[in-house]
Amino acid sequence: MSTHEPETPQLLRAEDHVDAPRVRRVAIGSVVVFLVALVVAAGLLATFARGDVGRAFGAGPAASAAPVGTVERSLVLATKRGLDLRAAQRDALGRWGWVDRDAGIARIPIERAMEIVAEDARDGGAP
Repeated sequence: MSTHEPETPQLLRAEDHVDAPRVRRVAIGSVVVFLVALVVAAGLLATFARGDVGRAFGAGPAASAAPVGTVERSLVLATKRGLDLRAAQRDALGRWGWVDRDAGIARIPIERAMEIVAEDARDGGAP
């Protein structure tokens, strides 16, 4: 009759041991670094939102709010000048006129131009 001894678990070797206090210190350090980065990022976002980016990074004073010459500082179409320009462009789309009379280049109303293109497409593109 053979006696079979139950296997005993292998004892932990020194290199298999996890140093719990060291793991805890690394975890706490990681959390601290994360929180510091979070505070810095929040501060930068607040600076960008206020528009103080130049002063935050040591640049000169912020740009003047006064317009410079005829440069538009907003969307052109949102200004009276832009609305007038758009109206003039829309009006030009409906008029006959010369672009270059000497070269024989004329402007025709957009509706008529679309009719000509549609007729040309129906005819198979023949000139």
